[in-house]
Amino acid sequence: MHLRDWCAVALALASLTAATWSWRRENGRSVATIKAVQLRDDEHRLGTRDAQAVLLVYSDFECPFCGRFARDVMPQIDREFLETGRAQLIFRHFPLTSIHPFAARAAEAAECAGTEGRFWQMHDLLFTNQSALDEVGLRSSASVAGLDSGRFDRCMSGATAKRLADDTATASELALRSTPALLVGRLGVDLKMEVVGYLRGLPAMEDVRKLMDDLERRR
Repeated sequence: MHLRDWCAVALALASLTAATWSWRRENGRSVATIKAVQLRDDEHRLGTRDAQAVLLVYSDFECPFCGRFARDVMPQIDREFLETGRAQLIFRHFPLTSIHPFAARAAEAAECAGTEGRFWQMHDLLFTNQSALDEVGLRSSASVAGLDSGRFDRCMSGATAKRLADDTATASELALRSTPALLVGRLGVDLKMEVVGYLRGLPAMEDVRKLMDDLERRR
């Protein structure tokens, strides 16, 4: 089954098992507030694996705001929170295929790089070269990342489709509608992340700091 088919199945079968909500009123309507998210052992992580503070980002390699987040905001997060051991960052895929035709294949390329231990190198290359996400561009980035060309081509035939569909399904369960989406919370029992804040769109670093300060005050 190819990636597009897996994504369709995942969205159709999405349930509430990966997240817990409460409800509040906003502008006269009920709005779901994310309270908890189930994490996995095999997440793409930066920072100290056992750091209690978690920054969970859902992203799309073709999304221009996601590119700005990766190029401009993530280096600040790295310096202030990851290198200091205050937090870990987890990346999940949420390709908005209805408006970004190259996003799903770019996500596949990143996952295939991950099978060779080079997910983050490919992550950076794809966000640096967002105008080159066609098949030629993806193979070029794979070459720059030092991937085995034959192994990469075989992987791009759908080997990582289920992983991407799982990420897409959890985004649907969380009622996410845009990228980037940044959730900030604390690592709890059995890899359950207790969420204290959620930023939609390109977050200002000051807003990230405020959420992290709020999280740390709750210790």
